[in-house]
Amino acid sequence: MIGIDSSQKNIGIYNPVEAPTESVDLTPLMDVLFILLVFFLLTSGITQFYTQVQLPQSENLLETTVDRSNTVLIELFTEEQSWKVNEETIHDYELLKQRLLELYQSQENITFVLAPERTLPAERLLQLLNFLAAHKITDVQIINKWGS
Repeated sequence: MIGIDSSQKNIGIYNPVEAPTESVDLTPLMDVLFILLVFFLLTSGITQFYTQVQLPQSENLLETTVDRSNTVLIELFTEEQSWKVNEETIHDYELLKQRLLELYQSQENITFVLAPERTLPAERLLQLLNFLAAHKITDVQIINKWGS
């Protein structure tokens, strides 16, 4: 007689309970990915724009007078998009740039004195400072009030 061996009765039948549990541990892979991410963030070329400003070191330097013979006074106004260059009112930024370059090239040892209103947005002052720095004009002063 043919009998069934009890040790082989589940052969060929898939039983998920008895299936081997093999899994891949992704923790080391995630660690490497985070380290690479931090590395690339820290070494990426972040461009920083800046304007170099030299501030006075003592209180006495704040009260110095300005020699007006080789000085160009540039007043920056808040209300309208206008500037005043040595009593000449200019309403266009491109004309202002052109006028400043003409003055810089026509005189030697010229000093530009910027007199912004207190409520002037910083972007307008920085825009003018960046223009002057781009043209290698370094003798620039910023004052609060243009007095006698």
